[in-house]
Amino acid sequence: MSSHNNSSSSPNDPRQPSAAKPYVPPMVLPQDLPVDYAGFIAVVFGVAGVMFRYKLCSWLAIIFCAQSLANMRNIENDLKQNFRMGLSDDVIKAPLSDDVVKANALNLKEMARKSVAAGGSSFKNFRVFIEELGSSWKPHVMVIPYPVQGHVMPLMKLAYKLADHGIKVTFVNSDSMHGKIMAAVPEKLKEKIPIILVSISDGSESNREPKNQLEILKSISSFMPVNLQKLIEDINGLNNDEQISCIIADVSAGWALEVAKKMGIKCAAVSPYGLGNLVSQLQAPKLIEAGVIDADGILIKDELTCLSKAVPGWNMKELSWSFPGVPEVQKLIFAHFIRNLVEHIKISDWLLANSFYELEPLACDFIPDALPIGPLFASNHLGPFPGNFWPEGSICLSWLDEQPAGSVIYAAFGSSAVCNQQQFNELAHGLEILGKPFLWVVRSNFTSGLLAEFPDGYLERVANYGKILEWAPQEKVLAHPSVACFLSHCGWNSTMEGVCMGVPFLCWPFYVDQFSNSTYICETWKVGLKLIPDENGIVTRHEIKGKVEKLLSDTDIKANSLKLKEMAGNSISEGGSSSKNFLSFIEQIKQ
Repeated sequence: MSSHNNSSSSPNDPRQPSAAKPYVPPMVLPQDLPVDYAGFIAVVFGVAGVMFRYKLCSWLAIIFCAQSLANMRNIENDLKQNFRMGLSDDVIKAPLSDDVVKANALNLKEMARKSVAAGGSSFKNFRVFIEELGSSWKPHVMVIPYPVQGHVMPLMKLAYKLADHGIKVTFVNSDSMHGKIMAAVPEKLKEKIPIILVSISDGSESNREPKNQLEILKSISSFMPVNLQKLIEDINGLNNDEQISCIIADVSAGWALEVAKKMGIKCAAVSPYGLGNLVSQLQAPKLIEAGVIDADGILIKDELTCLSKAVPGWNMKELSWSFPGVPEVQKLIFAHFIRNLVEHIKISDWLLANSFYELEPLACDFIPDALPIGPLFASNHLGPFPGNFWPEGSICLSWLDEQPAGSVIYAAFGSSAVCNQQQFNELAHGLEILGKPFLWVVRSNFTSGLLAEFPDGYLERVANYGKILEWAPQEKVLAHPSVACFLSHCGWNSTMEGVCMGVPFLCWPFYVDQFSNSTYICETWKVGLKLIPDENGIVTRHEIKGKVEKLLSDTDIKANSLKLKEMAGNSISEGGSSSKNFLSFIEQIKQ
């Protein structure tokens, strides 16, 4: 064995601290170290052992520390002093009678076992190594929402989550929706967006507003499938290594799923709303056969109908495709989205949902192939999140900082709910007479007129305790400790955000799934109260005041809200139900 004295070592010896190049260990261990394998085996099986060679220890120390060693001689002296022992009987017998040594050996045995077991450190490292070694190919996923904000937002959150897992994502919107989104993102942040944002024409003319909902639906169904196929062909023609490998589409954009199947591309349907609502929609053909609803989706008898224990019962005004007061729109929704839903899901390889099992266990069991992967959050991402159609008024967060904890009523009604001027006035007065701090989101198109008109002198009277703005960063608002309750239209995005932040609800549904969502909130989960209109269909200021006061004094509702918040957090944590579902989906699309 060569000397470890610096003077006798080769000037090119990699153990020398002055060596210019970092040492790269050989692929095969030095041949004079066979006995060191025995030490390793002893550790694995928990057998007490005697260290009688120090060369492996010093060799490994040199490998990992060579560049930072200031004095190799000191290291060598240390090693010699600590590890050079003769093979006397005393040395061999000592560890056999030492309980501490034996216990340490058993501890190392357990640590070694855990490291290679499923989920262990070495198991994970080896798995990552194999995945990276196996192929340089990466999936390229195309995400397609139905082009309205309530559907764009959750699909955008999903796209970001995919990007977080190293997947290339192209997000496809209609030209008009894409323009609104990009206009709401500050210019300096656009280059930091981690996904590719593109658009295709939906056939609408940019110089005029569509005449009605029927015109919009027909235009989207006629133009977007053709333009989508052309976009995919163009992308696939550019680079063989980055062809579209999977299409993830909103269940309401069934035409995108049809394009995927036509082109032989794997596809996933995404329900941007709750699985309970999806259950009722998937049962529509059977409900028609049974005479419960007619061919237009209208309940034949205006009575409470309960499909199963999986979903709350509903009446004629509370169908998940209901549009009270506008029967033509309700028929359009049913014809374009509900009747073909079963077929669109059948042609999909996966069904994803922005929900979590613990929130809707019976509905999840009713659709066993569904993968709940929610709640989907935007605030998990450090960069800009281009999912809004209006610039967010983040100044409200500093205003919230100035309010007492649990004192603020947050009122927001989504991106499309509309009320008349009379109802708007009652809402304004209801917030005023409460005399509590309130944050109220009033879109420019919130009333059926051109612009909402506040009652005379209203803004001056509430200036000291009311904050009014056009759009707010809702997740951040609901997470703020000063917020006491959420006056909401109960769209599914708002429902999920309120549930996940542990905020009690004051429910004011307007149409479609909002009715069944409010039933879940008030009757199933018991985390809110519902506002009841008077005989003229108006929610009065006194109804608002009374229900807010009742809600804020209900300790059971608050406790239930906090329980749901904890369940939501657990579902997306490592090992949680939604986390497992999402990782399973990721593994499958990478194959």
